[in-house]
Amino acid sequence: MLNDTSKRSDPVRILIVLFIIIATVMSVSIPVSADMGPKPSVTVTVTGLSGNEVYYATLLSERESTGPFSRYDESRPQSRKESVSDPDIWQKFVDYADPDGYYYLQQHWQQNGDGAFIWSYYPPDPFKVLLYFPDYDSFAVSDIITRYTFDSSYTVDLGGVDYQVPGSISGIRVEPKDRISVTWILDVTVRVALTLAIELLVAFLFVFREKKQLIFIAVVNISTQLMMNAVLLFFRFHGGFYISAVFYFLTELGVFALEAVLYVLFLKRFSKMPVSRPVIVAYALVANILSCAAGLISAYLYHVLSADGL
Repeated sequence: MLNDTSKRSDPVRILIVLFIIIATVMSVSIPVSADMGPKPSVTVTVTGLSGNEVYYATLLSERESTGPFSRYDESRPQSRKESVSDPDIWQKFVDYADPDGYYYLQQHWQQNGDGAFIWSYYPPDPFKVLLYFPDYDSFAVSDIITRYTFDSSYTVDLGGVDYQVPGSISGIRVEPKDRISVTWILDVTVRVALTLAIELLVAFLFVFREKKQLIFIAVVNISTQLMMNAVLLFFRFHGGFYISAVFYFLTELGVFALEAVLYVLFLKRFSKMPVSRPVIVAYALVANILSCAAGLISAYLYHVLSADGL
């Protein structure tokens, strides 16, 4: 009787030990600086230009500064940016008087023809897109825009915009790219399929090969993976990839505990052969470690390769 009780408590002991180890590792204090962590970004893709025209692009800010970027104040000469590679263009942006009172933060990009520019470090929010065309001494400016996600991407189509009129200031329309794109759905589908394949393969190696066992494992895995991917997408949308990866891993800890309990309670019922609880818990641990690693690698590859960078 005592031996039976001891055997029943084995999975619980294993879970407690694992969580103590994880909690200890995560509780170790790591010195951080105030500037550590991911930063939001704004990507603007400009199309519709007539050939390989040269123009300059910037984002105007509602506030006078953001991060290391700030506007130039004539009463404070020290507020001028230390190194200005193209002072004439810098002066054009400084002299631009925005009707909504938005500021040029002494940060701009030279562009040639259709292409994209990225403000990846403390971009202003809200902001306006401002383009300057030196060949015509003309500007094109957007309405006020607010970032819709951590890494926001927009498109500007200059087709039909009269920016070639000398000395003119034209209005432009800035469109956000799809917030939930087809590539996001494909990304989730691939990750769920990958982790399901891994967990079933590990189950086969742990001698869980009966049809009902595999079906149960598949149902549990798909359910938990959908939950984990919902967490991943939510935090990717609001905090970027690295924040989402942290919460994906933390969610995996809870998923491991949940799956271990479900497998201990039900896998034996679908087995014609005796199965020990420690083996079931060991399976849940190995399967979740491998599937979590595969999921994070998949998410990182999407982050690197996707056109949106989301």
